[in-house]
Amino acid sequence: MPMLERSTGKTFILSLVLLGFSFLPCQGMNVKDQIRTLKEKLEISFEPEDRIDVMIELSYAYQFVSHKEMKRYAEKAINLSKAVGYHSGLARTYENLGNYYFNQRSRPENTIPYFKKCISVSELLGNTYRVANSYHKIGLTHQYAGDFDAAIEHFKLGLLEFEAYPPTTKTETLRNRMLGSLGEVFLQKNNFEEAHKFLKMSTFLAQANKDTELESEFIALNAQTNLKLKNFKAADTCFQRALFLFKELEDYPSLIHTLNDYQELKIKQGKLTEAEKLVEESLELSIQNNFPGLICMAHMHLGQIYVLQERYEEAILESSTALEMTEEGKGKGFKSTLLYNLHVAHEALGDSSQAYYILKQWVALSDSITQVEKAKISAEIEAKFFVKQREREIEILGSEKQQQQLQIRLLGFFIFILIGFLIISYLLFSSKKKQSKLLAIRNMELEEVKYELNQSNIKLKEYIDSNLQLENFAYMASHDLRAPLVNIIAFSERLKSNLAKNEDSMEANLLRFMHKNALSMETLINSLLDYSRVNTEKLHPALHHSDEVINEVLSEIATKIEEKQAQITYDALPNTLVLDKVKIKQIFQNLLLNAMKFCPDDRIPVIHISLREFPEHWEFSVKDNGIGIKKEFQEQVFLIFRKLHTSNVYEGSGIGLAAVKRLVEQHNGEIWVKSIEGEGSTFHFTISKSLEKQRKSPELMTA
Repeated sequence: MPMLERSTGKTFILSLVLLGFSFLPCQGMNVKDQIRTLKEKLEISFEPEDRIDVMIELSYAYQFVSHKEMKRYAEKAINLSKAVGYHSGLARTYENLGNYYFNQRSRPENTIPYFKKCISVSELLGNTYRVANSYHKIGLTHQYAGDFDAAIEHFKLGLLEFEAYPPTTKTETLRNRMLGSLGEVFLQKNNFEEAHKFLKMSTFLAQANKDTELESEFIALNAQTNLKLKNFKAADTCFQRALFLFKELEDYPSLIHTLNDYQELKIKQGKLTEAEKLVEESLELSIQNNFPGLICMAHMHLGQIYVLQERYEEAILESSTALEMTEEGKGKGFKSTLLYNLHVAHEALGDSSQAYYILKQWVALSDSITQVEKAKISAEIEAKFFVKQREREIEILGSEKQQQQLQIRLLGFFIFILIGFLIISYLLFSSKKKQSKLLAIRNMELEEVKYELNQSNIKLKEYIDSNLQLENFAYMASHDLRAPLVNIIAFSERLKSNLAKNEDSMEANLLRFMHKNALSMETLINSLLDYSRVNTEKLHPALHHSDEVINEVLSEIATKIEEKQAQITYDALPNTLVLDKVKIKQIFQNLLLNAMKFCPDDRIPVIHISLREFPEHWEFSVKDNGIGIKKEFQEQVFLIFRKLHTSNVYEGSGIGLAAVKRLVEQHNGEIWVKSIEGEGSTFHFTISKSLEKQRKSPELMTA
């Protein structure tokens, strides 16, 4: 296992552990007790800010128990924070969701957006520490993904936040950790000078602050950097300090890795006996703690040291022991090194046949040797082996005639080797060509799997959305739909009682009231049925002339346009687009009718439709000169039953824009609004170009 990979893995594990303990609430309690206490607290919390704070703490507490619950409470907290405008809770929840994906070591595109959102909100709140911490997490995410330049950029952005920030113990710890992270990334880039500068600074500040835990994170990396720079004295000091800290912290995996790294320095200094003692200590600790991979690594290092000491039989014993462990699935990465050690030892003992056999395995296994070099080495190995065989025959035969025959055989052998080399080269070329074809086939298969996965995700999202709307429907059935019905029953009974006595104007009023409620209920039910049909009707994408679609919509609402004397224009549109004609017409009808409805009576509605093309989608815009929408309500207008005005001012059920949103999403698109109150609104929605793949047959190619 490469030295740098071990250190990176250790730092990642430490990051997760420190992250977890920094967030656990209710100190002195186990996690289950904490969760139970927080749930009880959530039940008695009524203020939105208090509930959000408790949800955030619950999410933190769940991170070592259930990742699913951790994410669920974080998402509940973020939705409530948005609804009530609680920016502090929003910042912490964005950070928490980022930590969730960070702990899962998810892809950067899943993790980084949440930390960026945390930065935006935290900057508004003036929380410099949280901004710096989020930059650090973004840097670590890029680092684990192998994008070292992006990691360096974000670590430096985080450090800039501290220039005008008053130093505290908490901020100094984060600042020092970012310095160490910068050093680690430069070490991974093999920029040892820069790595040494930052790692030395981080460990020095940690020592000055007596922060042994932070010092332990980077002291071993500092030792490795000095070793790469051949600063052997400084490396020796760092290794000794690292061993002391890991023993004090009882961090045995890090202690064992450091012992094995330290022996590399001793070998470079020619102190083989000291190197042997270090590896023996690491072997003993690995056995005591039952670390199979580290046991295998210790046997491998002992074999290397014995080879250098020319103790070849002991080297074979240690290397063979480690090789058996790799066959059992422990320390597979060491197999190449072990085979080479065994080859050297057998060759030194004069066992050419076994040395040849082992070296052939090593050449076949080694990933670091190019195919051409493998062919060359294979030919050299065979030549070396057969030459030695012929030398033995010469010694046995001893006669001049036999020597002449041997020379002829050697000449034939070398010709055979040359032919063999050419055959191997041809086979390698053919193999490479075959692998290229297989790779191309696999890439095509991966693209198909990717497309199928995208389709599955779309279906899953539709299923989730349908369930959410069913919940809303159940709520309406038990509340809004029930209220008019109760009024009708109550007033019917009262009317019946009055009719038994005499007739007067009260009956007429009651009947009118009953009729109004009945009409209200009928409108609401019809709107709900229309909305439910949006979810149940499948999408039928086909090529349609876009200008014809717009003209059909304008024709269907011509009466309303004439009544409002509206002026509706549109830009020159492309010839054809892939879309569901019926659903797109519903979208435009809703948007155009809304634009006319929400225009003041003293103003002629002026509406303009435009279209822009992007690499992945088309974007439509419907601009009006109506009453506009306040900024805080611009996201809420797409929620079902969300009306910004009473029915006395503007009629409607509050379902139209929610249905539009669902129709747009069925086209794999998005919808949003930009508006200035009193001046008008512009509704934007997109249609994905991926709909081309959803067309099922040639019959759908034309409208």
